[in-house]
Amino acid sequence: MIGNLKNKSEYDYYTNMKEVFKLTKRTLKNCSVIKEGISLGIGIPKQYDSMCEGYANEDGDEPIERCKMCKLNTTYEIN
Repeated sequence: MIGNLKNKSEYDYYTNMKEVFKLTKRTLKNCSVIKEGISLGIGIPKQYDSMCEGYANEDGDEPIERCKMCKLNTTYEIN
């Protein structure tokens, strides 16, 4: 057993997946939230220099939770 993984093949799978995730770069063009907003007819949130304000919640004051957690959001805070 390697950590919580049962065997070497499971370990190899997760190691390879980590490498795949490192290669994918998060951009506004491939944002699933923006794609969903477009398909629902909501439109695109304001964007500045590859950063995004995100979609507003019902109050209209701050971004929805999914946008708050995004590193491309202008209000993103590193914890």
